[in-house]
Amino acid sequence: MFVASWNGEEIARSRRCMLVENRLYFPPESIRSAALTPAGGSSQCYWKGGEASYFDVHAAGQINLGAAWTYEETAPIARPIQNWVAFWQGVESRWSGEGEGKPEILEHAIPSVAKALGVDKVHWRPALDIPGLEGEFTGYRTDAPPALVEIFAESGAFDREQLLAMSRKRAAAVAAHAGALIARGEEALGYIAVWGSAFPSGGALDALKQGKSVVDLESVPEIVSA
Repeated sequence: MFVASWNGEEIARSRRCMLVENRLYFPPESIRSAALTPAGGSSQCYWKGGEASYFDVHAAGQINLGAAWTYEETAPIARPIQNWVAFWQGVESRWSGEGEGKPEILEHAIPSVAKALGVDKVHWRPALDIPGLEGEFTGYRTDAPPALVEIFAESGAFDREQLLAMSRKRAAAVAAHAGALIARGEEALGYIAVWGSAFPSGGALDALKQGKSVVDLESVPEIVSA
């Protein structure tokens, strides 16, 4: 069975899940009753179509704000996950039991920043060993140029000002890491934060190609140097 759990309680259980961008989506009938309540906020994905609606996750008397979402309407390419539910913010989604679960894989379109960079392959939610970037990385990594792309959305857990402050802190952490790489004679790792499916500005792309860290949440690049 595929299982989603948080705070010691099971949120969802299903024999069938869809894997999208390295994230498990659960069918709506597999969600435990009363585990989710509607939350504020929404985000858009240019290839999935429609808007993601967020939910708070309830478990063992605690609430994880905006930790689940679904697409009530989708573009044809994403129709298999319409109304299915995915999780983040510490909610663990995995196979439980003997053997290895094999979810159905829904191929995704190339995301906005990668497309703008001319990249045809990305590594979703990479494991990172960068001081200041502890916890789940919600975006992807590209190889050429070597860069981290973080995707923010107002999910009900954080408002825009909080996300802007978070992105600046994370950009500074990657910039410091890039400085250490350069000191060792290695290629710098860039970073950019964007809202949902937004395309970055030309100035932000140029900085990213040079291994800079950029905050581009308002379509005006803010360069964070090492």
